[in-house]
Amino acid sequence: GASSPTPDEALAIFASALASQGLSENETAVYLDRGQKILRRYLEQEATHWSIPIDVEYNFTPHSVMLDGAIPITGKLDKIEPIAGTHKVRIVDYKTGAAKSRRAILGQTATHDQDYWRQLKFYAVLAQADPNFPYEVGEVALAFIDPNAKFKTEAFTIDTADIEEMKQTIRQIHGRILEHDFIHTPHKKRGYEDDGPNLCDRLQELQLLAPVPR
Repeated sequence: GASSPTPDEALAIFASALASQGLSENETAVYLDRGQKILRRYLEQEATHWSIPIDVEYNFTPHSVMLDGAIPITGKLDKIEPIAGTHKVRIVDYKTGAAKSRRAILGQTATHDQDYWRQLKFYAVLAQADPNFPYEVGEVALAFIDPNAKFKTEAFTIDTADIEEMKQTIRQIHGRILEHDFIHTPHKKRGYEDDGPNLCDRLQELQLLAPVPR
């Protein structure tokens, strides 16, 4: 069966992929040095509980997924991995930058919104709505990789209430988009308001809602 690459093999794969990005010689050297340091530390930390992914960069777009048979939704999953001891899978979304706490991800702090939590719930809805998705989702997770090569993963179980709440949000946003009932209001950090009509802009920016045919 498939086996994990050795650290040296993984570093060589990274270097080859970076070389194909069309960067300048100086940019390539900077990112190669930084990336190899982070990747080596990541592989060292993950080696004890590493699992072979079932799939990576899983793209729903070719499946033309429709919620309620009428609302086009799409997205791409960074990684799908097995949950040990079950027949279910974990959807993993990678994030760069400083790791967030569970409360921050859930928007339960004064300085954080629910963008990441909505995204995780959306992935669960998307997987459920796609008849061609061959797996049962048990967990969704955010895996943070920060510039100081510190790593943290937070996994969540999405229950029926979470899925229904997200479906209702999608229905409301889709209706607003069809009615052109949204505004572009700058957000101090992300460029979009957290709640209200501006959320449809946010979801379209993240490609969580497929473009509405005109």
